[in-house]
Amino acid sequence: MMQTTQRLNNSQEAAIKGLHHISMKCKDPELFEKAVGFYTDVLGFHVARRWSEGVMLESGGTGTSSLATGTVGKNICTGSPATGTPARIEIFCNGDGIRELGAVRHFALATSRVDELAAKVEAAGYEVFIKPKDIVIPSTPEFHARMSFFYGPLGEQVELFDDTASTETESKIRFLEELASNGHVALDIQLYDGWLLKFSKGHTGRANSVSVLYPSTIDIEEKIDYCEACYKNHNLPCIFKLTTSKNNHALNTSLEKRGYEVVTPTDMLVLELGKMGSISAWDETDSRTDTSNNIRVDFSSTPTEEWLAAYFPYEGINDKAKQEIFRQMLAKVQVKTIYGSVVKNGKIVACASAAIEQGYMLLQNVVVSPEERGQGYGKLVCKSLIAKAKEEGAEYSYLQVVQSNKVAYNLYSKLGFEKVYSYWYMRQK
Repeated sequence: MMQTTQRLNNSQEAAIKGLHHISMKCKDPELFEKAVGFYTDVLGFHVARRWSEGVMLESGGTGTSSLATGTVGKNICTGSPATGTPARIEIFCNGDGIRELGAVRHFALATSRVDELAAKVEAAGYEVFIKPKDIVIPSTPEFHARMSFFYGPLGEQVELFDDTASTETESKIRFLEELASNGHVALDIQLYDGWLLKFSKGHTGRANSVSVLYPSTIDIEEKIDYCEACYKNHNLPCIFKLTTSKNNHALNTSLEKRGYEVVTPTDMLVLELGKMGSISAWDETDSRTDTSNNIRVDFSSTPTEEWLAAYFPYEGINDKAKQEIFRQMLAKVQVKTIYGSVVKNGKIVACASAAIEQGYMLLQNVVVSPEERGQGYGKLVCKSLIAKAKEEGAEYSYLQVVQSNKVAYNLYSKLGFEKVYSYWYMRQK
């Protein structure tokens, strides 16, 4: 029996890394501010993130704060102080239920094995009242995690919490932003201390803005001044493209203070092609023919004049100078590309393109003839390109869609695309 107990303890030590955070609730804004002030001003915590109903406080994680260096900090809040893991306290300002639950709502155990441990708890006869699931906390910055709740043997509420999902999301954001920059290429790019300054004579926001991809070493205000001067020299407005990455939070705050405002909030959506099931393959002629309706889908590795002649009016690019800029941008793409067209009675009624790199397919430039909208041709060209890209080795498809474009968002959701993160542009008023 002792051997069995020892094995269980060893397993628990491997699974549970420490206590992630303590959550508390107060009943009014005045008490909320008093509690936040106590933990920040007296005990040296700092605000890690805020949301509409609460705040998450963290110790410095270096063993210097009052709570982190005391007995409570070592044994309850930080787990092993040698790791530098910060103590965390979550405070809510929505006092309903405070008398039923008390001031402390629950405690959370940090683990990367939420599903496994929740299953063990349930198998032992305890109620798992919130099954394992992924969550996105709409804080600033946005926070991704996986969690589950159960009642312990004394009736206590325990949360299993995996915040490594946030780290994985940070890596995914950087990865997809790099791929998107290779699929939608600016005419000129300058790398400046981890930021990408893109210039394309004003055509598209993505190709004429500052993208923050990597950590900085130069003071942020100095960098903003430099970027503003660069874009002024190009006779372009200075625009910053920011994502929900935590690395963008300080910049967002600085830009707001300078009078910048948010424009064009956009979501990055991803589709795992394996989840689509069977996608019909295309024949060797690279076209699909529907003889009953005289409709076919054609493909090419470069943009044909016929494709461009349809794309420009459908997208509303009628200025010859802007058309030439777009041609130059397409010519600068170095990764594999596919251009698709839905042809009806000899006329292109819908078109789109794909850029494929590292198993990911960027679906972009999706347009449909105004006279043919609502007939399913947008969906047809998208599915056709996805199927073709899968044949070429793509395992995922991703795209950017403006949040206010409900028609396009609905189409991509029906195809199975799911949001991974958001981005927006900051522009001076």
